[in-house]
Amino acid sequence: MKAKVNSGASVSLVFYVDGEPIALTGQVTELEPFTLTTSESQAGLMQGGRRAMLIVQSGREFSKAEAELDAFPTSDGWKLVAKSFGWETVDRRRYPRYSINVPITIRAVVESEGEARILFINGVTEDVSIGGAWVKTTESLDGGSLVEVSAEFEPGNPIRALSLVKWADPDRNGLGFGVEFLDFLGGSRYALHQYLTQQAA
Repeated sequence: MKAKVNSGASVSLVFYVDGEPIALTGQVTELEPFTLTTSESQAGLMQGGRRAMLIVQSGREFSKAEAELDAFPTSDGWKLVAKSFGWETVDRRRYPRYSINVPITIRAVVESEGEARILFINGVTEDVSIGGAWVKTTESLDGGSLVEVSAEFEPGNPIRALSLVKWADPDRNGLGFGVEFLDFLGGSRYALHQYLTQQAA
């Protein structure tokens, strides 16, 4: 499925360096080949080609693309040129959800007085699927925020996933929010799938 993205649109881009996610924002300048520009210096880490995830929001819908990007320096930042990639809509509601209460940690990068800082939010899952979870917490984050979640559903088997914060459900009185899993780190997807399969048995 192709995302509704036009030249000039803002796109969030996430890639990994030594297992740690790096997020930056770029602006679409060309559609063929798909090209972004950004002034963020971390884009230089993509020189020579690196796998990345692109996320674009259109209204309340989110789409993502897997891509291999190469970075080229410009006079005022970087130009990122994608090779082959395909968009898909982020919609995990088709997956069965299970009532599971497990401590979860959310790591987010937030802007405060013009500076970026890392915020750690602790909560407990209320329901979980292979596509996302509802997190009970008194903290709040803006819908559309990119975060990394980590949880240990089984002892010694941690799960980490790059995720997208969804708007809180008013029926839950604002106590928490939903996260959609976008990309699992290492063998996390397999581990979570095995755990949920056991819960369904």
